[in-house]
Amino acid sequence: MRPHANVRLDWRGPRVVDASTPWSVSKPYFLKLADLSRTMGATAYSIHAGRNADNGGCSLGTMLDNVARVRDTLDIPVAVEGLYPAKGSPFLMATWGEYEAVLRDGKTPLAIDLSHINILTRRLGSHDDLVAELLTYPLTLEVHISGNDGRADSHALCNGQEFWWPLMEHVNPNAVIFDEGTRSTPEREKRTTTHIA
Repeated sequence: MRPHANVRLDWRGPRVVDASTPWSVSKPYFLKLADLSRTMGATAYSIHAGRNADNGGCSLGTMLDNVARVRDTLDIPVAVEGLYPAKGSPFLMATWGEYEAVLRDGKTPLAIDLSHINILTRRLGSHDDLVAELLTYPLTLEVHISGNDGRADSHALCNGQEFWWPLMEHVNPNAVIFDEGTRSTPEREKRTTTHIA
């Protein structure tokens, strides 16, 4: 069992806490999450990289320091999940250079979301060799898969045409693969339900 980013806890701070949230703000959240993680017997946690310094967040180095603080608080491995380019460039780990910098640092576990990588590829061009390195990295703890058209993180079902399928052979054998494709919603159920009279 392992919790994933933005676990909803009963606390008085912001609803979304990520690796760019100032430690003075997020520490009480992670102390509560540590209790929950111990109760669950959690073996790891993954956290979104968050926002960059120009958008209410922090630098890449501070974000990595925060990931280490979360790891020390939870006392389990903590993987950072990179994001993707978006309007206004708000996110950390949203360029190939930032993904590579974290990989080359060699200290921080990763959660590789291939849907995010698809958006990155569409907007900044392909870097299959780097994606293969990210997947095979010994500290890649999770690989998240879902489909999208490269424009938004829609969590669609995979259709088998995703550019990254051939790269899956490189996945660290110890990584957990999460399928984040949305199977159904109440709205979709209403549209697809056949009524028999």
